[in-house]
Amino acid sequence: MSSYFVKGKGWRYDFTLKGKRYTNAWYRTKKEAKQAEAKHREDLERPLPAEGPTDTDFFTLVEARLDHVKNHHSERHYTEIRTCDLRIRSLLFSASLKYH
Repeated sequence: MSSYFVKGKGWRYDFTLKGKRYTNAWYRTKKEAKQAEAKHREDLERPLPAEGPTDTDFFTLVEARLDHVKNHHSERHYTEIRTCDLRIRSLLFSASLKYH
């Protein structure tokens, strides 16, 4: 655990876990920085279990993505994504016919 003070900015923490560096800043006190570091370490060591179904098929995920793009992006972007989706579907369909 390494917490240190940077003049004019405040406290920050910095640590390495499994060869990867983690850092975050700026805290008003050393105690806040140490508590945040401890929580970050705990979150990394005990990841949350995956939520939601994991048996979703590819096409359901694609449809969900298309719905999101249609609602949150421009019409042009949606059209480009939809075109790519149709190409992928045709390739996958032709590949499945080839191997059956």
